[in-house]
Amino acid sequence: SSSIDVSEEFTLVLDTYSNIKTKTGVTIFNGVGEEKLISHEFIIKYPGIIITSENWVEYSGNYYDIVTVENILEAGRFLSLKCILRGDKSKGGAMS
Repeated sequence: SSSIDVSEEFTLVLDTYSNIKTKTGVTIFNGVGEEKLISHEFIIKYPGIIITSENWVEYSGNYYDIVTVENILEAGRFLSLKCILRGDKSKGGAMS
């Protein structure tokens, strides 16, 4: 009998402070018309590295999928990360 390892490993990209806002009723459409209901917005100081929707946010024992990244006012000072709660990492919430 063979087993499949579904665990994921993460590399810390950035450790920073954030202003966190919970969201209700915010819908984002991606390029193919798919709706995503945003649960949280993280506002961070511009990190000087590229943050994309390929990254995740880990906060208070939960993982969040990044849906959009916005350079607020195009000023290069703060980023807004609109996210969806993915799940509790201690309960395997990050596993597919």
